[in-house]
Amino acid sequence: MWKRLGIPDSGTLYTGTRIDKELPVILKYLIQWENMAFLLRIAHVTLGVSAIFFSLLAASQIGSLHDDAVKIFAFLAAVSVALMTGFNLGEKSNNARNAWRNLNTSIMRFNSNEVSEQEVINAYQEGEKQIGDINFSSG
Repeated sequence: MWKRLGIPDSGTLYTGTRIDKELPVILKYLIQWENMAFLLRIAHVTLGVSAIFFSLLAASQIGSLHDDAVKIFAFLAAVSVALMTGFNLGEKSNNARNAWRNLNTSIMRFNSNEVSEQEVINAYQEGEKQIGDINFSSG
């Protein structure tokens, strides 16, 4: 999937390396976090663009004969904003990407024999804390 975007895929980038041989479970989490960060970012951007698009459509229709369309556009804009902010997708996607970056750096250092297995596991543990749970904020 990533090759089409010009991004190296963690799933193939570390094939046959020390991390793949000694701590393959950590590599699975790296791949999972990479996908999670990407999908959260896509959802955040999509909802943001949707909110802007439908807000502009609603605003451009005000005072016209299409009052039902205005209501629908305003509703879709509001839903987009509510989902984006209610689940705090911007922060969530940033946290997932930063956790991935830290774990990826630790893996590169591990493959270069600069850090121990325990330090990679610690990076994983910190990343899990950084990603956190899904929280819903209603206000």
